[in-house]
This record gives sequence, C-alpha cells and structure tokens, in this order.
Amino acid sequence: MTAWLARRQLSAERDARVRTTLLTEILEHGNAISESIEEQAVSAGWQLFGWHIGVHLTFAEPAPRSTLAVETLLADLAKPPLTLGTVVERADGWSAWTTSRDEPGPDHARTLARVLETRLRHLNSRQPGLTCAAGVGAPQRDVAGIATTLSQARQAASIAAAEGAPVAVRALQDLGASRLLLGWYTSGAFHDYARQLLEPLLDEPETELLKTLEAYLDRACSAMHTARALGVHRNTVSLRISKIETLLGATLSRSDTRLTLQLALRVLRAGVPQDSGQ
Repeated sequence: MTAWLARRQLSAERDARVRTTLLTEILEHGNAISESIEEQAVSAGWQLFGWHIGVHLTFAEPAPRSTLAVETLLADLAKPPLTLGTVVERADGWSAWTTSRDEPGPDHARTLARVLETRLRHLNSRQPGLTCAAGVGAPQRDVAGIATTLSQARQAASIAAAEGAPVAVRALQDLGASRLLLGWYTSGAFHDYARQLLEPLLDEPETELLKTLEAYLDRACSAMHTARALGVHRNTVSLRISKIETLLGATLSRSDTRLTLQLALRVLRAGVPQDSGQ
C-alpha cells in the first residue's frame, strides 16, 4: 500500500508539473499558441475555445501537504453545476476554469461563486482547520480569455484571503471598491512594510494582542463589540489596546493610523504576495 501511494504521488507531481508548464505557455501566448501546445492541451482534455470562467483557490496553513491530497480534495468540488476542467498548480494556489459554448448570463459567475462557497464550507465542516480563499473571474472568450479570467480570479482570491475567514469566496463582479486595495494586497514592498509595522505584535509570545487589534479595527474601534466577539471583559480590551499603542508607538485615535494598521493586517492575512504576471 505504501509503495502504491508513493507511485501515485510521484505520478501526480509529474503530471502537475506538465500541466503547469502547459498553462504557462497558454497564458503567455494567448491566441498565438503553437499547434503543438494546442494539441497537448486538447490531449489533456482542456477546452480552449468557447466562454471561460476562471476559478482560483488558495489554502492557508495547515494546507494539504501534497499534490495528490489537493487534487483529491478539489475533485469533490468539481461537480455540476461547477464543472471545472483540469486543476493546475500555480505559485500561489490552484487554478481551473469552466467552459461553455454560449456566453454565460450576467449572474452565472455569481452562481458559481455561491456553489463553490457552499462546497468549501462543507469541506471545512468535515476537515476543521481547513482554510481556503477562492476567487471567480468574469466570462472571457477563447484562448486569450483564459489568461484574463484566471488573472481576475486571482485578484478576487486575494481580496477573499484578506478577509481572514476560514472560507471566503469572491466573484470579480462583486468586488467593487475592494479592487482598489489590490495594489496593497499584491505588493511585495507593502507586504514587507506591513510585517515591519506589526513586528512588535508578531514577536509577542501570545497572539491575543494581534487578534484584539484585528477585532477592534474590524468593529469600528468599539471596545464593547470587540469584547463580545473575543469573549473577554471590556476592560481587558481597553488594557490590550493601551499595550498595543505602547508597543507600536502609535495612537489609534488617529484615523490615518487606524487605516494603515487595518491595511497592514489585511495584507498579512492575504499571505505572500503573488507575482505581477498572469
């Protein structure tokens, strides 16, 4: 059994590398892909022509540890109406797309996002601790459209990851003003700055201060609502906020300080920034 599992794992990793390379070629060349790449994609069962809607998923720690484990997990998600094609591993997560001959209706992407969220919550209930953020792109056409919709799905997944919920799914068309924050969420420079800014709290042996700051800012700086969310006394929250201000050398009475800290916290929630390419 151990040998059989090892062979399956090696086979899954080899196939995953091939799919990643193939998708990279498609994303880089769009409608100008070579005939050999198109043949490989068709042989792999990929649909290149028609209307595509991209999906991108990221897993926070503790994440599934192997390619085989992730593919097995994602197979449970890809059932009608969420009929995804092959899932491809990328630097910051996993991408796939669903394809239809006719242009999808205006609410189709939202429907897919709701179905995906329902299934991820079901998985989370079966595997407590599984934390996943996902994004759904807008419908795009033919080979070049695959790159566009997958890029949009990654953007939506970045916004979802910053929410810090065990399961969060966002569709591109529902992001609205949140898209303005993508520059911060995906910026390596701001990610480094966020860690430096919050370092006094990250270095604390206990995590209560960081959790308290997040809850406090997310609840409009209400000590009462924060205490209720954390299950502690209101005075405890006030004492922690005072210690936070001392450690950070800043006062939360200033609106610009609150905004900066909230952005920094969301950047850290979103994880390591993705590259700027497709």
